[in-house]
Amino acid sequence: MEINREMLLQSFREETDEGLTQMEQSLLALETHPEDRELISSLFRAAHTIKGNASKWPSARSTGKKVFFRSTRH
Repeated sequence: MEINREMLLQSFREETDEGLTQMEQSLLALETHPEDRELISSLFRAAHTIKGNASKWPSARSTGKKVFFRSTRH
């Protein structure tokens, strides 16, 4: 069975866009609800998913690590 690399890359891009949108929404919501633990968890889940997905793509690994690192800095 042949793997369609372009299809996988497109899926990665779409999932990353969704994750970044989710992170943005969570960050904006945290401005008005800074103690909302569910928003914080949502932010970390999205960053973790992006990092995990990026680890499958050598050219995207550094991007995923940067997103995760920036999201976990205090």
